[in-house]
Amino acid sequence: MLAYPHNEASQNSNGWVLELLNVGMAKVDIDTRLKAVSYAKAKNFQPTTIRLKTLERLGACITRQNISFNDHPFRRRMSGNIDTVTVPSVIAYLRFNDASLVISEVRL
Repeated sequence: MLAYPHNEASQNSNGWVLELLNVGMAKVDIDTRLKAVSYAKAKNFQPTTIRLKTLERLGACITRQNISFNDHPFRRRMSGNIDTVTVPSVIAYLRFNDASLVISEVRL
């Protein structure tokens, strides 16, 4: 759920979308998750940082099977800084890489 975006070992749903966007945007062949993750990093993808206290991280790991923080860099994790792909970080990335991009919000 809160997968670290610069590691191809895990992925959240927003990371999956980011990787698919990279396949479409790239001028090179992206045929592996490692290449998609590396492309995002090279194109300056900046994840959203979520602050979680130690007990919050522990509680999340104990109560949810789909949450693990082991893929996050140790120092960031221990300082409570969890970097992950969110919708706002994907939108910022797209805007950074294509200033002409028009993003429309669909309200239901």
